[in-house]
Amino acid sequence: MNLTAVYVQDGEWIAAMIEEFPGIHSQGKTLEEARENLRDALQLMIKTHQEELQHELAEKSIVQREVFEPAPHTARGTSAALLASIEPWVGDDQRACLELVYATRTPIEVK
Repeated sequence: MNLTAVYVQDGEWIAAMIEEFPGIHSQGKTLEEARENLRDALQLMIKTHQEELQHELAEKSIVQREVFEPAPHTARGTSAALLASIEPWVGDDQRACLELVYATRTPIEVK
């Protein structure tokens, strides 16, 4: 599964976010630092969620556990998710921000 990392210059910092996961954000002084911090944020979010779910399922009878391959999302779904993720910090200028974000997006591979 590939995810799309988006990098936006914000003053002296480079803000980083994952398009498919609106809640994952990070930053760095350089593109490489922002990328590495974003990977760390994603891994931490996944680990935290797994731990919380293990605790929640401790007393339940699990019927099946499998590797799940999500269906590819459409461009429309991606745009909607991206707009939802940028809404809090964009204010009234979402379209200009969206154009900037799409111009600077870079795919990353989750390991």
